[in-house]
Amino acid sequence: MVRNLVYSKMLYGAELTGFQAVHAEPMQRVINTAAKWILGMQQNNTLADAFTLCFELGLPPVHQEMYAMRARLNYKLEAHTDGGLNSWLQILYDSPPDDLGTSHTWVTLSKKWINKLGKDMSKYNCTLTVEDEAGTLKLVYHTEAAAPLRPWAQLGKAFEMLVRSNAYMSETQAGLRTAFLGQSVEGVPPDYPLEAPLIRPCFGELADADWDLPVERQEIDRSRMVPQGRTRGEATKIALIRDTVLERMMSSNTSKGFNQFYDLFSLGTTRGFLWEAVNRPDLTEGVRWLCLMRTRAFPTVEGAWQRIKRSRKVPHFARGSCPLCLHAIRQGWEWTHLLIECMSVPVRRERLEHLTPSISYIQRNLVNQGHQAIRYADAMGREEQIGLAEVVSIYLIGGLYRPPGFSDGEGWFDTYFLGFGAT
Repeated sequence: MVRNLVYSKMLYGAELTGFQAVHAEPMQRVINTAAKWILGMQQNNTLADAFTLCFELGLPPVHQEMYAMRARLNYKLEAHTDGGLNSWLQILYDSPPDDLGTSHTWVTLSKKWINKLGKDMSKYNCTLTVEDEAGTLKLVYHTEAAAPLRPWAQLGKAFEMLVRSNAYMSETQAGLRTAFLGQSVEGVPPDYPLEAPLIRPCFGELADADWDLPVERQEIDRSRMVPQGRTRGEATKIALIRDTVLERMMSSNTSKGFNQFYDLFSLGTTRGFLWEAVNRPDLTEGVRWLCLMRTRAFPTVEGAWQRIKRSRKVPHFARGSCPLCLHAIRQGWEWTHLLIECMSVPVRRERLEHLTPSISYIQRNLVNQGHQAIRYADAMGREEQIGLAEVVSIYLIGGLYRPPGFSDGEGWFDTYFLGFGAT
C-alpha cells in the first residue's frame, strides 16, 4: 500500500521541485512513520534509524524518487528537441532565456544538478595500478563506465535483479550458481568435480567468480526490464541517477544503526530474501522480528527496565540482566543473547530445533579457519570487544563479518552468506 498508493499520491507533480532535499522532508516523515508502523513500532520511537528501516523494507527515499522524476522529465525534454513533447515546457527547454544574469530557471537548474552527479556515477569504478618503478600503488578511476554504489549495495541489487528479471544473468552470477549449486546455468553438472557444496560447503571459501562492479553494472543495464513507453537509454540513465543519489545519502548517514551496523556488516545485501519471505504469510511475524534485528531496532532490556520504573512498579529482573534466564546481558545485543546464549528452557528448545546446526557449523569453521573470532576487538568503534557469539549471530541474520584489515572485496562469497535465503 505504501509503495503503490502513498508514494504516488505524495509525489504527484514532484518533477517541478525535485533536487532540493528540503522539499522531500515533509513527505519523508510520512514514509518514516509508515516504516515504523510496518515493523510494529511506535511513531515516536527513536531507537532505530529511519533511513535504515526504509531501505530494509524497500521503501526508497523520497528525495531519491523526486530527483529521479525531475531527471526523467529533463531527459525526455532533451531527447525531444524537435518539439516531440506537446508541452509549453518543451518550448522553454528548447529556448531558455539568457538574460537572467546569475538567476536560474527550471531548465538551467536541472542541467546543473544532473551534471553535478557525473563524477559520482563512477565512484567505485577504480583499479589498483603500479604508478612507478618503485612499485607505488595508485587508485585509477575509469569514468567511461558506471559504478555508483558501494560493493554490498551493488551485490544486493544484482541478487534482487536475478530474482525479478529472467533476462538478467551475468558471468559472475553464472559462476556463483555453478560454485554454490554444483551445476551450470543450463542445469548441467560442470566438467570438473565439486565437493558437494550444498551439503558441506567450505565456510569462507570464495566462489569461482570475479566480482567486477563496472562489468556487473553493465550486465544489469543491458538486461534491465524497460517499462513500456521508455527507451533503454532513458531507463539506464534514470537508474544511475537514482543509485547515485542513494549512495550520497548513505555516505552522509552518520547514525550508528546504519553506519556502525547495517553498513559495516553488509546486511543490505540479503534484504531481497526478506522480500521473498513476505510472500509466505506464515513467516510474517518472523520476518518482522528479523528486520528489527537487522536494523538494530530490537527492544532493549534497559529500555524495558526504565519503562517499568517510570510506571512506579518494581521490575521482576535486575538491571542489565535477561528477563528470561536472569544472566547478564550486553545492551544493544539482546537479540544475540536470545539467538546464541539464553538459557531459558523455551528459548533453548526453539534454538535446538531451528538454529543449532547453523550455529555449530559457523562456530566450527570460524575457529578452524583461524579467524580468531573471540579476539575480534573494537570492530564497531565501541569499547567492548566483539566476541564469537556476536560474529555468529551476525551471520545468522544475513550479515557478513570481515575482520579488521580485510578490504571490501575480500570475504564476499562465502557459501553460508550466499545461502542465507535458505534459513
